[in-house]
Amino acid sequence: MRRTDPISKIVAHYYAQQDGLLSLTLHEPQGGAARIPEALLQDLWRTQQFRHEGLKTFRGLRVHVLSPGTLNTGGGPDFLGASLRVDDQHWHGDVEIHVGSAQWYQHRHHLDPRYNSVVLHVILETDIWTGGLLRQDGEGIPEVVLAPRLETPLQTLLHSFHRQEKQALPCANHLPQVSPDVQKKWLTALAQERFQAPPLREQEAGFSHDRWLYRRVFKALGYAKNAMPMQSLAARIPLTLARTIEDPLDLEALYLGTADLIPAAADLVEADRDTADYCMALSERYQRMAPQITHPQMLRSQWTFARMRPANFPTLRLAQAVRLLAPGGLLRDDPLGRLVEAAKQDKPLAALAAWLDVEPRAFWKRHFRLEKRSRPHSARIGKARQQRIFANAILPLLSQVATETNDPTLAQALEACWTALPPEDDEIVRQYAGLPVRFAHAADTQALHLLNKTYCEPGRCLQCAFGQSMMQEEEAGD
Repeated sequence: MRRTDPISKIVAHYYAQQDGLLSLTLHEPQGGAARIPEALLQDLWRTQQFRHEGLKTFRGLRVHVLSPGTLNTGGGPDFLGASLRVDDQHWHGDVEIHVGSAQWYQHRHHLDPRYNSVVLHVILETDIWTGGLLRQDGEGIPEVVLAPRLETPLQTLLHSFHRQEKQALPCANHLPQVSPDVQKKWLTALAQERFQAPPLREQEAGFSHDRWLYRRVFKALGYAKNAMPMQSLAARIPLTLARTIEDPLDLEALYLGTADLIPAAADLVEADRDTADYCMALSERYQRMAPQITHPQMLRSQWTFARMRPANFPTLRLAQAVRLLAPGGLLRDDPLGRLVEAAKQDKPLAALAAWLDVEPRAFWKRHFRLEKRSRPHSARIGKARQQRIFANAILPLLSQVATETNDPTLAQALEACWTALPPEDDEIVRQYAGLPVRFAHAADTQALHLLNKTYCEPGRCLQCAFGQSMMQEEEAGD
């Protein structure tokens, strides 16, 4: 049977030469769609290079893309935190990209709870599975088909994709031309925008301040490789449930058990007696509490231990998170009130840090993971991880509150906190290493995050002060 979809159509090219006209007919190879790199489709979705007018799902639901989300370079869905309007409802969640629907099942996403946050599946073309996908939690997934909506021929897009230079930014080679004065003014303006109206998108879906903080603290504790599993775990265990549990050991059992990180008895054969007793106690307590948990248990395979410092193992991070949820912990009662009060102290950063200076149960001074004893070590949340929680959870939330309440005292205190935090060092910040001025503090690097998301990713170079400066330099040279 001859295929007639856009991927398989015959493409005719005519090349005029002095000796005459040479006609070449190029045929798509068999299984052409499968040969399209998924990275090309991710790039199309990231830059929204398709016709939006009349966009609908495969089943006919109207779709308006408010935000495509942020490309995920780790495990889990391809784009995180997308914002969509589907018919008359606002949806917030993640987006997965594939060439065809069958890949959802081929990649076993239907068995992976990490993909229960997916609210839209974007595919290039349809197949027999289109319109019938299910998540691990049994919910169906709407799908959008890109092929009929591409305004540029796929062959042209594919050719450009393979020929493009693999540099982080289109302006990377010209960044040194940006004067220090232009950089300072632009980063200051972006920082002010970032802090005055931080995008707490989850609130649009009805999230409270407490729940937003709860999930973001878990994500920040997860380090890069376990950030999404930590956030997924927080989504499975309601904050209201955690706050009803008084015994810290019960809390550990609840979180470690739901994370599927409590070892089985067979895995404790070589463990010392204290370690084995502790693990068995956790297992017994989790089995007792399991009927209260409505969300499915995670899979141990979702967690990463390989090539990580032991201090970043998810088991220890969860023990630290549990301490924040236990009686007296930051997340237990009125965290927002506690943080606002701390931020208004004479030394706000130190007062805020005191709420994160927690120590798990004594067991964790001799363990990084449950089944194996280690040398004695500090089990407290380290300074670097505290700073990550400040930059990605606490300060953005307090900035939101300062804007909502029009509180200049709080806003001034937060500005002092941002400039007291050291600059972040991540893959986004490293893209701007060519700028002539060093980044002095977290306010600068937060401004770079906003710059990247608002101007660089959408290709709004002409609206960016850096791009304008480069153009002026070029015109002056002419």
